[in-house]
Amino acid sequence: MIHGLKILPRYFRAVTSGDKKFEVRRPDREYEVGDFLALNEYDDELNEYTGRCCLVKVTYILDRGVIMDADDVIVMSFTPCQIISSIYEKPKVTELGGVPMYERTAIGGLE
Repeated sequence: MIHGLKILPRYFRAVTSGDKKFEVRRPDREYEVGDFLALNEYDDELNEYTGRCCLVKVTYILDRGVIMDADDVIVMSFTPCQIISSIYEKPKVTELGGVPMYERTAIGGLE
């Protein structure tokens, strides 16, 4: 399954540079190992998407409640993915720190 998610620019840069290899989220969806996260950069000051996104694959989910005995967050580790083709058009790929970054058209209108 592909989960389209908003991500703030500072975290998006950390993912695309290769420094951030995890995501902390509320368990409001049925995340599973093997799922994909389409991380869509969202500028919260402008209240709009920037049009940049990256695709990652969930490789591990930390058991709920392990961190600070909190059941209201989950931690997922991930690995970057590469989109080989698109039904819409060939995606534009830019390498940032070894992590592919894609134009929004390659992912579609996910939010």
